[in-house]
Amino acid sequence: MDVNWVEFFEPYIVKDSWWDTVDGITPHFLGDLLKSKPKMLRTKCEQWIESDNIWYQRSAHIVQLRYARDTDFPLMCEMILRRADSKEFFVKKAAGWALRQYSKYEPDKVKKFIEKNTLSGLTVREGMKHITKTTT
Repeated sequence: MDVNWVEFFEPYIVKDSWWDTVDGITPHFLGDLLKSKPKMLRTKCEQWIESDNIWYQRSAHIVQLRYARDTDFPLMCEMILRRADSKEFFVKKAAGWALRQYSKYEPDKVKKFIEKNTLSGLTVREGMKHITKTTT
């Protein structure tokens, strides 16, 4: 599949959505398609994070989950900060999940980001899970 498939999959983020469909579509299909297109990745993340729809917001956080060391950490942090005041469980959990996933590769960066910024308790707990395990 090529990047033209993004337009096909994107509507399914919000069509009869719940966490399981979003978590399947976004990192596995959209994330894979956007990985080689950093400008398009940024554009989509910016559109999604500014949407009023929580599933688009969640997608902006989890789209890079499978990127490992190739994660655009500044972009991820920017998206998290833009919704840091969200009251939505699924958005806060996704932000923490993204941080936790990246902490497998760059725990110091993640820890510094969490310590420097005001994030929800849920986001912090999720983001620090692997870091806390390695220090206890």
